[in-house]
Amino acid sequence: KGISSARELDFNLYEAQQARRSLDRIVGYMASPILGEKLGDKHLSAGRVQSIALRMIVDREAEIEEFKPEEYWNIFATLALPANTKEKFQAKLSEKINNKPRAEIVKKELNDSSGFMVIKVDGKPRKRLPNPPFSTPGLIKAAANKFHFQADVTMKIAQRLYEGKSITYMRTDSLRASPESIQEARQFLKENKFPIPTKPNQYKGKEGAQDAHECIRPTVPGTKPEDLFGSDDEIKLYGLIWDRFIASQMNPAVYDSSIVTIQSLGDGGHLLEARGSILKELGWLALSGDSEKETNKDVSLPILKVGDTLTLVPPKIKADQLFTKPPSRFNEGSLIEEMEKKEIGRPSTYATITSK
Repeated sequence: KGISSARELDFNLYEAQQARRSLDRIVGYMASPILGEKLGDKHLSAGRVQSIALRMIVDREAEIEEFKPEEYWNIFATLALPANTKEKFQAKLSEKINNKPRAEIVKKELNDSSGFMVIKVDGKPRKRLPNPPFSTPGLIKAAANKFHFQADVTMKIAQRLYEGKSITYMRTDSLRASPESIQEARQFLKENKFPIPTKPNQYKGKEGAQDAHECIRPTVPGTKPEDLFGSDDEIKLYGLIWDRFIASQMNPAVYDSSIVTIQSLGDGGHLLEARGSILKELGWLALSGDSEKETNKDVSLPILKVGDTLTLVPPKIKADQLFTKPPSRFNEGSLIEEMEKKEIGRPSTYATITSK
């Protein structure tokens, strides 16, 4: 159809390619001789994207070296209702403290306070939506986190799965899935008695995505990982892809969340905050299991209402001195994630860039 209805040559596209060639040569001709000299191999060449990835790593290292840690303190009170001191919980001081003398003053005032009172209770349901299906960067990062696969290993395994017709094309920046595959996923969920939303979940890729291919998904959503014939690594990676795609068409997980504001009675009148949540509906977590469940940093709270008085219980007031930490060095997953954010490179080049 394209040949039979050929259009006029688009000179903007032609000149964009010429600009790309020029950039290759400007960067390559400047950087490649330095690379060859430093590493003793005159045949080495520096690509325009690999050079930028290296610059990002160098800049991050400079950031780490220049970082100056700053002191801060976390102060916690262990509290309970007087009638039920066994059901205790921790509340964190709201004030920001960055030195030891102030921390000691506040700790003493809290220890000496005549009690604590609940002054505000905010409670509302919180939804945690399922994760979208995988694009290439997402798959590389997830495989690195879960299986410690390097980027090139992940892409080689995905290539084998693609050649075996188990998954769709694995070099993509899209989160879009075909209507047919979504329907098959929903049918699988219905047959296995998982509740699903009335309308299919739709996911959009980032602005500027080429969107030439679908997301990375099972070609036959009904084929579970245990039904796949392949190596252990292929089954692991397929399971990751299958789980993410099927779960993307499920209901959100629902939590009951509470934020309780507490004031100390006595000197300082310090404000503290306690957060708690209870998982009410599993939603997509029913399929994804522990591997996708967020670490719940919220404390378990008793039923509290405004005006309730609370008492200190062991270990009472705890003050921790901490220091801010420098940014972490990149690993393959985080480097690719940062490159994607800055629109550097393409799904087909990420593994090559990081391996070089």
